[in-house]
Amino acid sequence: MMKNSIESRSLSPALGVEVLGLDLRHSLSGEQQQALRRLFDQYYLLVFRNQDISTDDHIRVVSTFGPVSDEKSDGTRHSFVSNVRPDGLFGDVELTFHADYEFRPEPPPAISLYGYDVQQPTSPTVFASLAHAYRRLPSVLRECLVGRTSVYADDYTRKMTDAAYGKRYSLIALSQMPPDTTHPRTERPLFYPHPRTGEPLLLVSEMHSSHISGFSAEENEAMLRELFSQLLARENQYAHPWQKGDLVIWDNLALQHGRPSQEPGMKEMRRTLRRVVISDKTAAELLGPYYNRPGSFKADGAATA
Repeated sequence: MMKNSIESRSLSPALGVEVLGLDLRHSLSGEQQQALRRLFDQYYLLVFRNQDISTDDHIRVVSTFGPVSDEKSDGTRHSFVSNVRPDGLFGDVELTFHADYEFRPEPPPAISLYGYDVQQPTSPTVFASLAHAYRRLPSVLRECLVGRTSVYADDYTRKMTDAAYGKRYSLIALSQMPPDTTHPRTERPLFYPHPRTGEPLLLVSEMHSSHISGFSAEENEAMLRELFSQLLARENQYAHPWQKGDLVIWDNLALQHGRPSQEPGMKEMRRTLRRVVISDKTAAELLGPYYNRPGSFKADGAATA
């Protein structure tokens, strides 16, 4: 008989807990679901190890945290991050730190990946806390930035094979603004309260931060470097070492994630992670008008590690 209490252990000082003692092939009780939601809002990332779960199990567990997106807009409600599957996304490219769809008005509140087929050695997914980064800011710097906004932007004309893929696209130095259909962008407060917890988040992204309001192009680059040094400090990270059977669920609003470059021998190893996204939007709604254009990213348009 499954117990209702939830046991957990911390994964890093900045974020994340491992949830212990649950077999996710079985339905979660109401008390267990509530306990997981509380842990999620406190730590923003949950890890479940050694889980032998089906796609339906995966979707059922993740739905504890909200509606599951039809991310591929074909009714399957899951996709794969893989270097071997023909339908796999983002096979072995390096991914700078980002949150999925952060350049769009309503990014998904949560993302999950499951270790479907993982050979060793393989690259980790590294997470950084926007909440902890805000707390790390020196008070003088924080006061300087109060009231400013953060602009995220992307370039839909790039492909994953482009040398510039994953590099920031900065709008601030352009003489003419490109159209939203090819260069989507969104603007939010730089210090953004988490919509559920109210905790302040530092909204900057190594992949998608265009600029911060009120700075020149040169000042902006210097300020972003300073903020990235806070966000991407080792003590603000958790690196997840993937094993087959791992389920990782994280808050896509409170955390950034990335994938380092492949070390020797990794590209030859199978790395397939099943992805399920929490959102009340489909992929077409998340990506916007570029979704159905010839050669567009479609569901590939939001990087996951």
